Amino acid sequence: MYERELAEIPDRERVVLAALLNPKWTLRTAVGIAKETHIPEPEVEEVLARYSKLVRVSALPDRCGRPLYAFQASPISGAEKLAVWQFFLSKSL
Repeated sequence: MYERELAEIPDRERVVLAALLNPKWTLRTAVGIAKETHIPEPEVEEVLARYSKLVRVSALPDRCGRPLYAFQASPISGAEKLAVWQFFLSKSL
Protein backbone atom coordinates (compact mmCIF):
# COMPACT_ATOMS: atom_id res chain seq x y z
CA MET A 1 0.00 0.00 0.00
CA TYR A 2 1.15 3.54 -0.63
CA GLU A 3 1.65 6.17 2.07
CA ARG A 4 -1.26 8.20 0.74
CA GLU A 5 -3.60 5.21 0.98
CA LEU A 6 -2.35 4.38 4.48
CA ALA A 7 -3.04 7.94 5.57
CA GLU A 8 -6.66 7.50 4.48
CA ILE A 9 -7.20 4.50 6.77
CA PRO A 10 -9.01 5.57 9.97
CA ASP A 11 -6.91 5.39 13.14
CA ARG A 12 -8.85 2.52 14.76
CA GLU A 13 -8.52 0.42 11.62
CA ARG A 14 -4.82 1.23 11.37
CA VAL A 15 -4.38 0.07 14.99
CA VAL A 16 -6.00 -3.29 14.15
CA LEU A 17 -3.80 -3.75 11.08
CA ALA A 18 -0.71 -2.76 13.09
CA ALA A 19 -1.55 -5.40 15.72
CA LEU A 20 -1.62 -7.98 12.95
CA LEU A 21 2.03 -7.06 12.29
CA ASN A 22 3.10 -7.72 15.91
CA PRO A 23 6.29 -9.81 15.43
CA LYS A 24 5.46 -11.82 18.57
CA TRP A 25 2.79 -13.68 16.54
CA THR A 26 2.76 -15.36 13.13
CA LEU A 27 -1.02 -15.75 13.09
CA ARG A 28 -3.56 -13.81 15.16
CA THR A 29 -7.12 -14.34 16.33
CA ALA A 30 -9.61 -11.49 16.39
CA VAL A 31 -9.82 -12.08 20.15
CA GLY A 32 -6.07 -11.57 20.55
CA ILE A 33 -6.10 -8.42 18.45
CA ALA A 34 -9.10 -7.13 20.42
CA LYS A 35 -7.28 -7.69 23.73
CA GLU A 36 -4.13 -5.98 22.47
CA THR A 37 -5.90 -2.98 20.93
CA HIS A 38 -8.82 -2.64 23.39
CA ILE A 39 -11.16 -2.58 20.39
CA PRO A 40 -14.26 -4.82 20.63
CA GLU A 41 -13.88 -8.18 18.88
CA PRO A 42 -16.82 -7.62 16.46
CA GLU A 43 -15.20 -4.36 15.31
CA VAL A 44 -11.83 -6.12 14.85
CA GLU A 45 -13.56 -8.79 12.74
CA GLU A 46 -15.20 -6.07 10.62
CA VAL A 47 -11.85 -4.39 10.00
CA LEU A 48 -10.20 -7.69 9.06
CA ALA A 49 -13.04 -8.44 6.64
CA ARG A 50 -12.95 -4.92 5.19
CA TYR A 51 -9.27 -5.32 4.31
CA SER A 52 -9.57 -8.82 2.84
CA LYS A 53 -7.16 -7.86 0.04
CA LEU A 54 -4.49 -7.32 2.70
CA VAL A 55 -5.49 -9.93 5.28
CA ARG A 56 -5.69 -13.69 4.81
CA VAL A 57 -7.49 -16.26 6.91
CA SER A 58 -5.40 -19.32 7.74
CA ALA A 59 -6.57 -22.64 6.38
CA LEU A 60 -6.78 -23.94 9.94
CA PRO A 61 -8.36 -22.43 13.04
CA ASP A 62 -6.70 -22.08 16.44
CA ARG A 63 -7.11 -24.72 19.18
CA CYS A 64 -10.51 -23.28 20.11
CA GLY A 65 -11.78 -23.31 16.52
CA ARG A 66 -11.42 -19.55 15.97
CA PRO A 67 -10.12 -18.19 12.64
CA LEU A 68 -6.48 -17.16 12.49
CA TYR A 69 -5.41 -14.11 10.47
CA ALA A 70 -2.19 -12.83 8.87
CA PHE A 71 -1.26 -10.35 6.18
CA GLN A 72 -1.51 -11.67 2.63
CA ALA A 73 2.17 -10.79 2.17
CA SER A 74 3.18 -12.92 5.16
CA PRO A 75 4.64 -16.23 4.07
CA ILE A 76 2.79 -19.35 5.11
CA SER A 77 4.92 -20.87 7.86
CA GLY A 78 6.24 -24.40 7.76
CA ALA A 79 4.12 -25.22 10.81
CA GLU A 80 1.00 -23.98 9.03
CA LYS A 81 1.82 -26.04 5.91
CA LEU A 82 2.45 -29.11 8.06
CA ALA A 83 -0.84 -28.61 9.90
CA VAL A 84 -2.71 -28.41 6.58
CA TRP A 85 -1.10 -31.67 5.41
CA GLN A 86 -1.89 -33.39 8.70
CA PHE A 87 -5.48 -32.20 8.46
CA PHE A 88 -5.89 -33.57 4.92
CA LEU A 89 -4.18 -36.86 5.76
CA SER A 90 -6.40 -37.39 8.81
CA LYS A 91 -9.52 -36.84 6.70
CA SER A 92 -8.43 -39.23 3.94
CA LEU A 93 -8.06 -42.29 6.21
